[in-house]
Amino acid sequence: MKFKIIIIVLLSVLFVPGAVEAQSASKIVAKAKQMYLQAEKLYVKGKFAQALDKYMKAHEFSNKPGLLFNIAQCHRNLKQYEKARFFYKLFLDKLPNNPYKSEVKQHIVELENNISEQKNKVKNMGRVSIITKPKGAGVLVDSFSGQPRSLTPVVLHLTPGTHLIVVKKEGYESISKKVEIKKNKLVFLNLDLGSEKGEAKSKTAKKRIDSQKIDKNNLVKANGSSGKHLEPDKFYNKWWFYTGIATTLVFVSGSVYFGMEAVAYEDDYNNATSQADKEHFKDEGETAALRSDISTGIAVLSGLATVAGSLIYHNYFSSPKSVSSKTSSYFVIPSCTSAGCTVSASFSF
Repeated sequence: MKFKIIIIVLLSVLFVPGAVEAQSASKIVAKAKQMYLQAEKLYVKGKFAQALDKYMKAHEFSNKPGLLFNIAQCHRNLKQYEKARFFYKLFLDKLPNNPYKSEVKQHIVELENNISEQKNKVKNMGRVSIITKPKGAGVLVDSFSGQPRSLTPVVLHLTPGTHLIVVKKEGYESISKKVEIKKNKLVFLNLDLGSEKGEAKSKTAKKRIDSQKIDKNNLVKANGSSGKHLEPDKFYNKWWFYTGIATTLVFVSGSVYFGMEAVAYEDDYNNATSQADKEHFKDEGETAALRSDISTGIAVLSGLATVAGSLIYHNYFSSPKSVSSKTSSYFVIPSCTSAGCTVSASFSF
């Protein structure tokens, strides 16, 4: 039996991590496929900047070298010739015997010429660096619509003069900026697109709710004048409440102690044989009984005073009410006789 248990444990140690790893790998493959399919749809529509972003993500998930060709194609269509050349060469290094080898080499030759021409043009151009928060926003130049030239962060080469830069990202507010481009100069644009539109609405609602909470401290009376009230304290946060409770407990304990002492002296009195002992136990018993009665009386008074104080404080100081001209009165009258102590309480609200 022990041997079977050991075998089962060993098998679980060997195969469970493998199963988890396989499950994780399948999720990564599914994610890569999803990114790839989205990129294909965007590429067919001519949305090369967005397609490039999806292809890059698909490559990050799958690390498939075939995607390098697609990435290079996007860069070439975006006229990012140096990046396109880089990814074409990387594609050939990873897959030297691929069926697109001759086509890729032809692209690289054309790109060399394009890069040379672009460098000559760049000599007379300026640059604009565009960084957005969040990144991945599409950048349009001198147009409010059409396909973006690239996704942020990016550095664009532009001819000297005034240009309109429009930054767009789905779910965020668009931003447009006019920039003055000068020859061989670099202009920086650091743009914050703010929160997503849905998130911005929730924040606005939250602010509205918070303001309503604050307004509870500024109560409006019936006549229209505002009376400011601080958040009221509770009676159980006051020192006198705990002092009253403690006093009551102390004297209740004293009453019990002296009462037990009186009972003990009564037993001693009943068991005494001499008259002198009887007198002694009688006096001690009466003293203990008196102390017990006094302790009981003080405990009752302390308890009632604490309860009365709590009720009064709760009704008059712990409720956010407007000031009223109505008067109130309360009376707590203790009285003691030979038969014991009583307390009379009267409240008027």
